[in-house]
Amino acid sequence: MKSSRPVSTMRLFTAESLAKGGTLTSVVIDLTEIAQNNTFSLESVIAGLGTLKITYLLSSTRGGTYTTPEDAINIATAQPAGTTNFYDFDPELAPFMKIKVEENNIGTITSLDLWINMQ
Repeated sequence: MKSSRPVSTMRLFTAESLAKGGTLTSVVIDLTEIAQNNTFSLESVIAGLGTLKITYLLSSTRGGTYTTPEDAINIATAQPAGTTNFYDFDPELAPFMKIKVEENNIGTITSLDLWINMQ
């Protein structure tokens, strides 16, 4: 049974635009103190004409190489613009994470807001 801990929230993108086929990667998310239960969700608000694929990248060191684990499952594969969604995801154990968003070569994202919730 997981222990009771507060939820930590971090805003990753604020009104970011993303060209057709473009990619954005978040700042480093330090999980060493805030994600002790390995419980994660993302909230995304998207405007424009495109769709987003959302994945996570992990590293064992803050300044290291961030990669998507071999068995990782995408957080979202085609979230359409004009929507707000919550996604649960279950990353492999690592002390540092980044979130990567990619437009699926459909159209421009005019505004992206993205938050990560961790416990």
